[in-house]
Amino acid sequence: MTETIQPAYDGYRFGRFEVRIRNGVLLRDEKRIKIEELPFQLLLVLLESPGEVVSKETLRSRLWSDRIFGELDNGLHVAAAKLREALGEKAGATARHIETIRGRGYRFNGSVEPIFSPAFGMGTDTAFGDAAVASGQAVPDDAGRDDPPNHLEQAAKTESFLHRRSIRIAAFALSVLIVSAAGLVWFYPHRHRPLADSSDPVVLGGFINNSGDDSYNGMGHAFRVKLEESPYLNLIPEQSFLGTVPEPASAPLKQLLKGCASLGGKVLITGAIMARSTGYEVTTAARSCTDGSLLTTEKAKAESRETVLAALDQATNRMRRSLGESGASLQRFNMPLAQATTSSLAALRAFTLGEEKRDSGQEFEAIPDYKLAVDLDPQFAMAYARLGAIYSNAAEQTQSADYFKKAFDLREHTTDRERLYIAAHYYLISGQIQRAIEAYELWRSLYPRDASPYQNLALEYLDLGEPEKAADVARTAVQLDGASSMSQAALARMYLETGEQGQLQTLCSHVQGGKGDSAMLHESCFLLAFLRNDEAAMQEQILWSRGNAAESELLDDVAWVAMYQGKLNAGRKLFAHARQTALAQGFSELAATIDVDEALLEVDCGYRREARMLALDALRLAPQSLSIQAGAALALGRSGDTALAESEAAKAAAQAPLDTILNDAQLPSIRAAVQLAKHNPQAAIQALERARPYDACSALNLAPAYYRGLAYQDAGHPDKAAAEFRSVIGYLGLMPDSPYIPLAAIQLARVLHRMGDAPNAAKAERQAKQAWQHADPDFLPLRKGTS
Repeated sequence: MTETIQPAYDGYRFGRFEVRIRNGVLLRDEKRIKIEELPFQLLLVLLESPGEVVSKETLRSRLWSDRIFGELDNGLHVAAAKLREALGEKAGATARHIETIRGRGYRFNGSVEPIFSPAFGMGTDTAFGDAAVASGQAVPDDAGRDDPPNHLEQAAKTESFLHRRSIRIAAFALSVLIVSAAGLVWFYPHRHRPLADSSDPVVLGGFINNSGDDSYNGMGHAFRVKLEESPYLNLIPEQSFLGTVPEPASAPLKQLLKGCASLGGKVLITGAIMARSTGYEVTTAARSCTDGSLLTTEKAKAESRETVLAALDQATNRMRRSLGESGASLQRFNMPLAQATTSSLAALRAFTLGEEKRDSGQEFEAIPDYKLAVDLDPQFAMAYARLGAIYSNAAEQTQSADYFKKAFDLREHTTDRERLYIAAHYYLISGQIQRAIEAYELWRSLYPRDASPYQNLALEYLDLGEPEKAADVARTAVQLDGASSMSQAALARMYLETGEQGQLQTLCSHVQGGKGDSAMLHESCFLLAFLRNDEAAMQEQILWSRGNAAESELLDDVAWVAMYQGKLNAGRKLFAHARQTALAQGFSELAATIDVDEALLEVDCGYRREARMLALDALRLAPQSLSIQAGAALALGRSGDTALAESEAAKAAAQAPLDTILNDAQLPSIRAAVQLAKHNPQAAIQALERARPYDACSALNLAPAYYRGLAYQDAGHPDKAAAEFRSVIGYLGLMPDSPYIPLAAIQLARVLHRMGDAPNAAKAERQAKQAWQHADPDFLPLRKGTS
């Protein structure tokens, strides 16, 4: 982003027009003309170089960021058209001042006079003369002389007097100029010195509704949106401040300042709205966190309810400028609140109630509030996005995708930060992984102090099985917002998958077990306890989930551990409990996902009939779900129902042609399963090559590499089969509860036994049987052994 160079003058004059930069005003014959902000900024850039062509590239760097959503040409065309309209011109040959240079840019035609505004008003010559008299300077007085006047002498005296007077006037004028200049030297930097620089920590201390009207209770969220929109402000994360001051809007100023100082904040910003005899007044104030002194106050009036959000726009924009944000940044990152949030105060209030519940860990309880917000304003993009995120966290991917699609379609009605949030999540839920990563990268480049893109990047790299890429961004997320449960969850999972068990143990020991904790954090702590064979710690995490909205997810993890251990009957009961819990919570797609999980494990342990029944039940619960169609198709293919498997796979493929994991990993795995059932291992091997880059992807649970090993085994390539099974075992750190690890170990033992490598075959068998030491006696893989 390019900084606008501040001019040394305060405006321009051309023809009948005058531009006042500081006030953002365009005058014609001393009467104000209505003009929007972007056309006004375009005019300023053109006036800096009258008669010269200003290129599109220059205008882009001055008016927009280098990375902008939308088409540059169209944006310039609209801005130029509105500028001409304000100047009373038409495009083309008749345009007097604003000329379009086709394919190159724009040019201002006409003479331009800069306007300078000195700090002090300077008087006329008369004023200087009066000053001289007042100062007691001698004035010749010839009255009472007896001699007749000598005209030559009098002329000489007069000339001498005028010369001395001129010198005195010049000297006085020079002294005034020196004083004025000194005043400017002192006044300008002191008047315009920013209250904070971009590195100073700033705390948002809440927004008070003193209007007597509850419909303005949602203004606090709008206040935060406007300030979070700024890439300049170094805002301390909201969750960190809520940890010290749980209810900022009702807290006394002393408590706000204390909380701000405890977090190392430099500036505390608060806001308020109050009713006036006519309309309302919105106020924002900045105070020093160290001594509580008032640094500045910015106010804006609203004539009616309809202009309250516009008044908040004005007050926050002035505050951002007072805090040091440049005009270019304010121009670039300045979406009006009525567009960025909603023009409906009722919808804003409902959304705010949802945000408060979400921030306190009551994510699922916030769903009715967000739904009410979109009912009140069907154009409320961020309300749709919040619903999409909640349903995604509940594994309700179909509903999540629907809500994110609505948000994505409305993303132009949001701030840049919110637009990036929506775009990245939409790409992710629609399976466009690379585009999601690019959106997160752009997000963190524009807002480098925002923890959210780092959190999401870390989790995406972990889902792809690339913990080394996740390490740095996960640590940065915690540095930026250590109080966030998402930051902690990303860090915990990174520790688990990189084998940093000591670090993870330290993190887990500090987990408070509160309602606002991330289920992912507790899952990582549960898996660490499982790796360490710490039954008490495992139970502690299970107890946390009871009665929690995340209970079914953690129960699913416990069921996977039981299947890893060969405890088939316990695993089935746990899967059934998890499924019933999800249904009781109203999450049918999550229940279907649990069905698919169990079906895949049942079939690969040899229980084909049970697997087929579970797959059919999953399709009954969520027949339109992309993930369920793909998962059920894989289980059906492995169970021998190849026709239905191919049918469901075709439905999934038709739904998501851009989904990376589906097209490059899941569908190849389904084709391989069908070919294995048809005793065509070579075709299975060919199908699975496409999935190789995603062998460690969490969505596949190590199945592709395992199936590739089976295919090589059936095709008579024991050495290649052994390599595939070893690769599965090598992912123990990434997925320590995956039943495919002991299954791969027993398959490796069989392959090595047939190859005549008895010592290594025995070692692999011991590894499998160690995992199954408490298995059910009739557990099929254990009964088959290496035979």
